[in-house]
Amino acid sequence: MITAFGGYGNLAAPPFLAGQLNTGTRAILTGAGVAGALIGESTASAVRAITRALGPAAYTNADGTGCGVDQQTVWESPSTADPLTVYSRSGRIVGYQYGAGPNLIGMRQGPGAVLTTKNGLTLSMPISTAKRLYLRHLRTLSSPRLGRFDITGQSNPIHGYVLPNRYPATTVAAGDPIATIGAGNTGCPQAA
Repeated sequence: MITAFGGYGNLAAPPFLAGQLNTGTRAILTGAGVAGALIGESTASAVRAITRALGPAAYTNADGTGCGVDQQTVWESPSTADPLTVYSRSGRIVGYQYGAGPNLIGMRQGPGAVLTTKNGLTLSMPISTAKRLYLRHLRTLSSPRLGRFDITGQSNPIHGYVLPNRYPATTVAAGDPIATIGAGNTGCPQAA
């Protein structure tokens, strides 16, 4: 069978690659882990659990980012609409991050499952939505280049970055979008 695609430009994933497993929204991001894979469990076991939910990873056992991370496994389009990186150290999961690092502004969402927290928070939502979903458990921090948020009130907090709509950012504004969602150790902070 030969398939032709009209138009021009990059095609992130041919339609026949994105099966039912890789569509829709999945509420699988928690402070304890992702898709039933818990921070602290063996990397092999965690990767199997996440693979059952999302399909195979694009990259496995890639070199880590340092700062307590020695390996990373990445799911990306067509499995997930935005990159999901699971971080490991010494054969155990130490954390995860959903979304591209804040220094990769301009990455476009591809086809694949959109991942959310149990309360429905996902990437590109304004921080005001996070505040509404998590009420008093959301704390925001600002820096000159980007903001950071923490969701507390559970045994393991969820954290991530917020991209400012205006520079220089002196505070996180209500309309600033969520850039990443993660938990645990995500290695060295990326330059913004």
